[in-house]
Amino acid sequence: MKSSALTTTVSTSKSYYYAGEVVSISSTVRNSNGQAVANADVRVTVTQPNGATLVGTGKTNASGAITFTLSTNSWSQRGTYQVKSDATLTGYTAGSATSSFQLL
Repeated sequence: MKSSALTTTVSTSKSYYYAGEVVSISSTVRNSNGQAVANADVRVTVTQPNGATLVGTGKTNASGAITFTLSTNSWSQRGTYQVKSDATLTGYTAGSATSSFQLL
């Protein structure tokens, strides 16, 4: 029997931010029928313009969602940040999604 694949999305609340703002990163996880998947393990990796990475982990809520925040300041790297969300749960094929945002 083939396992169901997880469908993962990742997005930020805005496409660009100014230094000092807080970046809100949301990820959702659904099964192949489009139903929310609770308690999926989610790992969000943010790659900064200089190649350094920041990682956050957690579990989805009953709505299949999880939100991470990233604080920025005047020393934060300016440029394009890549965001990747990887979701796993026993009995399912892992899912991943990517997005990006600009820090001005």
